[in-house]
Amino acid sequence: CKGGYKGRVPVVGILEFNEVIRGFIIEKDGEFTSSEFHKVASSTRFRDFRKSALERLSQEEVCLSDVLEIL
Repeated sequence: CKGGYKGRVPVVGILEFNEVIRGFIIEKDGEFTSSEFHKVASSTRFRDFRKSALERLSQEEVCLSDVLEIL
């Protein structure tokens, strides 16, 4: 895509640590799989890293080679 970092946009995952997430962690006593956590997080305003990358790709803000490299 582009050389260097100028003009690049971030691809990030954002998770708000709220009462739903806190309650889940306490209820499970910290013992859970990533898929269980992802399911609970998806019920909140969780912004998934993979989804963010694909949204940026569809908006032509990043190129496919960069997305494939980070996923």
